Amino acid sequence: MHKIQNFIDFLKNELNINFLEININSLFSASELNHRLNIRHEIVNKYHNQLTEQEISCIKILNLIPCSKKLCFSISHTKKIGGFAVSHDAIGLDLEQSARISKKLIQRVCSDQEIQTAPDFKYLWVAKESILKVASFSMTENLLLSNVKLNGWVKKNDFHLFNGSIDENNNFSGCVFNFDNTFLISVSRKLIN
Repeated sequence: MHKIQNFIDFLKNELNINFLEININSLFSASELNHRLNIRHEIVNKYHNQLTEQEISCIKILNLIPCSKKLCFSISHTKKIGGFAVSHDAIGLDLEQSARISKKLIQRVCSDQEIQTAPDFKYLWVAKESILKVASFSMTENLLLSNVKLNGWVKKNDFHLFNGSIDENNNFSGCVFNFDNTFLISVSRKLIN
């Protein structure tokens, strides 16, 4: 998990996030029968001192996105791992197994320009997913991955920073980390206009 902590430290610095924690665990994977419940219990156990009783009750409802007045949560899971991110800022987290992302799938949701400029076409999927998750906190319309436009990829150390937008009023920045060439992790945040 040292690599994850390096990623968190990098995100806090590059995306100007004061407080950020990412908790990744195989108990949160979709292959675990109670993975969604496991994530919710971990959120409540770790952050109960910062949550009201009503917020705790809502977090335990599996069909709702966990939220509180003080903390923003974003959840993601694959068949092998799952996790959540927590911050005082609105953030989006996406995890994906690299092998599951095909070029054909990416071509359905990305422009040729996006595919040509991305460091790896697979990064586009998790970057767009993390943006959609953070956008869901402030936008009410149904959005598709193809609504998110990505650009400005920059490699720093083991991480790939990117910019994204949905329209002129909704701009985002984020970062993708290729974890052991097995999993991709992306975190995004909305930029203040």
